[in-house]
Amino acid sequence: MLSITRVFTGRINRRDWLMGKAYMLLFLLLSFLLGGFIAHVFERDVDLLGIANIAWFLLTVWIVMISLSLDVRRLHDFNKNWHWVLILVIPLAVLPYVLFLLLKKGDENENKFGPPPAPRESLRMILNNP
Repeated sequence: MLSITRVFTGRINRRDWLMGKAYMLLFLLLSFLLGGFIAHVFERDVDLLGIANIAWFLLTVWIVMISLSLDVRRLHDFNKNWHWVLILVIPLAVLPYVLFLLLKKGDENENKFGPPPAPRESLRMILNNP
C-alpha cells in the first residue's frame, strides 16, 4: 500500500513528468466516461447510483492526488518546495506554470530532495514504486 508521504518525495525528470501527466489525463478522461456510463445505467436505482458516485469521486480524488504528486516531484527536481504547486489556484498562472515544469531542466547534481532521477519508462514511476 502506498503511503501519502512516499508519493510526494523524490524527484522526477521532464520526460517522466510529461508521461505521467499523459497517463493521468487518460485516467481522468476514462473516469468521466465511466461516471457518465454509471449515471446512465443506474439512473433508476438511486441507492446504487449514490454508491457508484462515491466510488467515482474517490477515483477522481486519487487521480488528482497522483497528478499533484507528479508536480511536487517535478518541482523537487530543481530544488523547489511543494508550496509552488499552490500557484495552480490562480487560473491565469496555470499555463506558464505547466510550461515552466515542462521546459525547465532539473538540477544535474544532488539537491536537498535527493539524487537526480534516472529515466524510467513504466507506469510504476507514477506511483513512485522503485
